[in-house]
Amino acid sequence: MAFSKAAVSVTEGEDITLTVNRTNGATGEVSVNYTVTADTASASDVEGDTSGTITFASGETTKSVTVSTVDDSTIENDETFTVTLSGVSGGATLGTNKTITVTITDNDSTQNTSPGAISLTSSSYSVAEGDDVAISVERTMDETDGTVTVDYVVTNGTTDSSDFDGSTSGTITFADGEWDKIITVSTAEDTDVESDETFTVTISNPTGGATLGTLTSTEITVTNDDTAQSNPGTLAFSSGTASVTEGSDVTLTVNRTGGSDGSVAVDYAVTNGTTDSADFDASTSGTITFADTETSKTITISTSADSDVESDETFTVTLSNPTNSASLGTIDSAVVTINNDDNAGTIAFAAASVSVNEGQSTTITVNRSVDSDGEVTVSYSDNVTLGTAIKDTDYSFTPSTQTLTFANGDIAETFTFAAATDGVTEGDEVVTLTLGTPSGGASLGSQTTIEVTIVDVQSSFELSTVTSDGAIVVADFTDFVDLDSTSDGAIEVTSGSGITVDEIQFGSDNSILNITFNTLPTVGVAITFKSSVLSDESVQLSTQTWAFDGTNWNKQ
Repeated sequence: MAFSKAAVSVTEGEDITLTVNRTNGATGEVSVNYTVTADTASASDVEGDTSGTITFASGETTKSVTVSTVDDSTIENDETFTVTLSGVSGGATLGTNKTITVTITDNDSTQNTSPGAISLTSSSYSVAEGDDVAISVERTMDETDGTVTVDYVVTNGTTDSSDFDGSTSGTITFADGEWDKIITVSTAEDTDVESDETFTVTISNPTGGATLGTLTSTEITVTNDDTAQSNPGTLAFSSGTASVTEGSDVTLTVNRTGGSDGSVAVDYAVTNGTTDSADFDASTSGTITFADTETSKTITISTSADSDVESDETFTVTLSNPTNSASLGTIDSAVVTINNDDNAGTIAFAAASVSVNEGQSTTITVNRSVDSDGEVTVSYSDNVTLGTAIKDTDYSFTPSTQTLTFANGDIAETFTFAAATDGVTEGDEVVTLTLGTPSGGASLGSQTTIEVTIVDVQSSFELSTVTSDGAIVVADFTDFVDLDSTSDGAIEVTSGSGITVDEIQFGSDNSILNITFNTLPTVGVAITFKSSVLSDESVQLSTQTWAFDGTNWNKQ
């Protein structure tokens, strides 16, 4: 956290609002204390709170502090006080501008009736590398009343911080009646053979009632004074291609041939082919520097591992901007292939065949083997290869989309095949299911089909219970739904004991058989139930004791 500026000014009697910025992160609540300290000002020049605490909420990056100055009638020089940040909490730290100087501009003086306009005198300068450049600043010669100040700052063009030996910003002060001043900027000497470089000096924030003139910035050219090496060499990659496994580093070698005199540098940058920013773990551009006589350097690019099943991807690393008269060779770029290390696996049915009775369902499993990286989907089709079964009538699937989705790491998925009861004697039917082409890079295994046999369930005489209670005998049979209980010959009942049956009739719910005998049965009589309709299936009730009371021969 820091003030947005190192110095500001305020007219006597007015409030000054100071901005505190929170940079390089905004997570969590943080706070910082501030304290006002008199410099040439006194305590009577400031009113209100002169200390306090500023609190930034999580995500908040800017706060302000307002200090009120006192208006008086004293004709005096401009005065200053400072506001200092301290006591940071919440894990934050203080930045460079932890103190700001505030100048209170006197509004009672009668001398600054014409403080003038401040301007640079030239739009350009030139200075030899390692020398100082003197930049002239003037205010209007016939308007020099009172003391005024103006700030200046250096802005890099092709220079950087290493090209300067001293301060690159500051404030110059014109005394009452003074009209010309000099800004001195010191440049640094180096041994690099390089092009001439430039920077700009700009003036701003005039005080004391002065204004800025027409020319507020000037460009300075730093002329190189180093002699080119006799043969700095040619820079190029050792190979135009390379490969790396996803998640690993690739190291590219840059050779310097044909000469190695002096220090030279070259920039490099990654350009995506089929890659994108997510495929890299670190910086994808930079500069490599060869020292005098050095002939080989390396560039390391870090790739990111993921679980995506994808094709191999490529990117290009390109050299540019060789310095100190070095040149680029033929192989100034290298294409790098990132080899995918993820495998979506093989998709196949777990079994070659399965059977299911009419009226029942079965669970069919599709396995994912070898590997299980990434999400994979696969659909399956159905084809009746035996019989006349109809989908959604004789059989159905759950889910009905006939598509399975394997999540990352998932090795098995299932679906349900349900066979409907149709009440028709038709024999077994076969539905063949076939897997389609899976997505997500998976492939099909050897078992791409499964035969599902729908077993025809015929109505039969399957005795479930026989109970006797006094004169009533109840015989419960299952699966009479296919029988026509009103047709003669639907069921035949015979007895080996000479007992004949006068009438056979179904109960109302088709699960109880009513039989009328013409002769009183005795204990232990074996009666055979036989269907003349359904494949001659029969059930014999042998060694079954039935009780009768002798008065009612129509037993149930």
